[in-house]
Amino acid sequence: LTLGGSIVSAEAVWDHVTMADRELAFKAGDVIKVLDASNKDWWWGQIDEEEGWFPASFVRLWVNQEDGGVEPVEGTSEMANGHLDPTNDCLCLGSPLQNRDQMRANVINEIMSTERHYIKHLKDICEGYLRQCRKRVDMFNDDQLRVIFGNIEDIYRFQMGFVRDLEKQYNNEEPHLSEIGPCFLEHQDGFWIYSEYCNNHLDACMELFKLMRDGRYQHFFEACRLLQQMIDIAIDGFLLTPVQKICKYPLQLAELLKYTAQEHSDYRYVAAALAVMRNVTQQINERKRRLENIDKIAQWQASVLDWEGDDILDRSSELIYTGEMSWIYQPYGRSQQRVFFLFDHQLVLCKKDLIRRDILYYKGRIDMDRYDVRDAIDGRDDDFNVSVKNAFKLHNKDSEELHIFLSKKQEEKIRWLRAFHEERKMVQEDEKIGFEISEYQKRQAALTVKKVSKQKGETSRRHQVIYLFLSLSLSLSLSLSLSLSLSLSLSVCLSVCLSSLSLSLSSFSLSLLSLLIYLSLSLSYLSSLSTPSLLSVSSLSLSLSSARFSPLSSPLLSLSLFSLSLSSLSLSLSLSLSLTVCLFIAVYLPSLTHTHTHTHTHTHTHTHTHTHTHTHTHTHTFTLVSHTPTRTHTPHITLSPTPLTMSDLIFSFCLQIDLQPFQERRI
Repeated sequence: LTLGGSIVSAEAVWDHVTMADRELAFKAGDVIKVLDASNKDWWWGQIDEEEGWFPASFVRLWVNQEDGGVEPVEGTSEMANGHLDPTNDCLCLGSPLQNRDQMRANVINEIMSTERHYIKHLKDICEGYLRQCRKRVDMFNDDQLRVIFGNIEDIYRFQMGFVRDLEKQYNNEEPHLSEIGPCFLEHQDGFWIYSEYCNNHLDACMELFKLMRDGRYQHFFEACRLLQQMIDIAIDGFLLTPVQKICKYPLQLAELLKYTAQEHSDYRYVAAALAVMRNVTQQINERKRRLENIDKIAQWQASVLDWEGDDILDRSSELIYTGEMSWIYQPYGRSQQRVFFLFDHQLVLCKKDLIRRDILYYKGRIDMDRYDVRDAIDGRDDDFNVSVKNAFKLHNKDSEELHIFLSKKQEEKIRWLRAFHEERKMVQEDEKIGFEISEYQKRQAALTVKKVSKQKGETSRRHQVIYLFLSLSLSLSLSLSLSLSLSLSLSVCLSVCLSSLSLSLSSFSLSLLSLLIYLSLSLSYLSSLSTPSLLSVSSLSLSLSSARFSPLSSPLLSLSLFSLSLSSLSLSLSLSLSLTVCLFIAVYLPSLTHTHTHTHTHTHTHTHTHTHTHTHTHTHTFTLVSHTPTRTHTPHITLSPTPLTMSDLIFSFCLQIDLQPFQERRI
């Protein structure tokens, strides 16, 4: 596009981030060569070798001069409206820079122009796409439309009211005298509806991606675009516009404030509006980040054993703080060490495993909506009749129920008090804007957890099978009194071949097989020593099996059985050390994959009924939540030994070396 013999270019006022192939992406300050401006909303331009569509409202016109310099041009809004006049003095080369009032008028005109174009854009989405989709019940259901389009109709209605008020404040004769700041302040609460749309946008893109695999949907959306006479941009590009729009308001207001004199009647309103819109966009981005982390929260809950009651995501979406403290609950008054996880709306209590400190057991939760946080003075506490230090309390608003928490250091206590304050603030802000996790997002998080758990289970199962058959092949080689090199070769070959044939075995079958294999290994070893003993065979096989597969018995039983086996045998130093190292690694580094599915219904009782592989009922004398769920729990535990480690190889090697003298003696 040329103007008076010069190439018309435009300077980007704001960033244009796009996901569409035919759109031109750029950053604020980039200079774009305008190739086609026949459409008042979208122009065709070029940056370096890249060409594409870009919104006319995102740029300010420039004119390239013969000496290579550039000057800003007044008239972007005129060009956008299709009234570009080449004889306009403000477009002539060498025109003077605009003064502050002229620049303010230019920004005002750009804001008004972008709002008008944005309204048309929303109308095209609602009438051109959404309305047509609702007519095709054979292609779309209500859930799909809710995910794809979100609350776009609510945004459309809000923007129409907002633009009407802007038009009332707009001075068409002297735009620089317009006072549009109050409009943003009056509608500041309405802008929060963008939060739901932005949070849902990623799910919308995923749903569209799945639908677009079917050619029918591609043709349908293209037909909708042509019928509504929209520009050549894919539907995902149109749906991205509201996300971009809410992020542009702070930039537009900052530009307006820059060219508004402090003595202008609109100055303080524009400054206040800028602060409000920055806060809105910041909070929207923060909530979008929270929704992106819900998969991690769901995976964390799946890793906690003996979980009871509602899922975390039913009420919470953010882990605020975590730490280990001593906890005293009235009326018992007995101190207990617990790990606490503070989410919005609830505080979850867990207990660490005695041996595996990275394993957590669910022990309850506290409904933070029903409790007040109170500081506790160091010294004798009258409520609990105990001496406390670095403590604080949680007091039930509806009863006299008290909890006291003791931190190890004063700094830790201060961090906890700040975290509780942040939790209440977050809850209030969420209630203000109506923030919540949709059922669709919860289902997606559950599917992600299930997929990850399945992958881990398959990997652990392969490790288990390979280890079992490595042990079997080792026992065979010992029984045949083979040499060290031949024995190790046979072990590896048999392990690889047999393990590939047994991945279909159930977990219980693998458990029994492991016991038989270790029994065989023990018999082979003791026969090599020429000192067979039933007690030694049983104790050694049980200890190895239970140490490697801890679900069969506790680690303490494994230690005791293994000690008995060592005491009944006269083992050499190398073999004893290698067996001991293998045992400790097996006990302290097991890899148990615990996945479960559960259904729960809420009843206002004080009884927890659990159904595992056996059924038992127990009654708590106190509750930490306002209601107690009755829950049917069907756990599925996949036995997963630790992967083959260096200790396994050392054990095999030392065992072979240690048996060489006995093998030679037998020969």
